[in-house]
Amino acid sequence: MMRMFWEFVLLISIPLAVIALAVFWPEQISKPDTRYSVRAILDRIADEDRVRKAKYRDRYRE
Repeated sequence: MMRMFWEFVLLISIPLAVIALAVFWPEQISKPDTRYSVRAILDRIADEDRVRKAKYRDRYRE
C-alpha cells in the first residue's frame, strides 16, 4: 500500500516539475544582463580596468 502511494507521488510530481521548469526557465534565460550575471561582472571588470589605465596614462603623460 505504501509503495503505491510513493509511485503515485512520483507520477504526479515529476510531470509537475517538468511543467514548472518549462514555464519558469525561459524567463531566466531571456532576462537581460542582471547585476550578478557573469557577462555583467566581466564587463564591469573590463570597464574598471580601462578607467584605471586611462588614469595612469593621464597621470604620467605630463
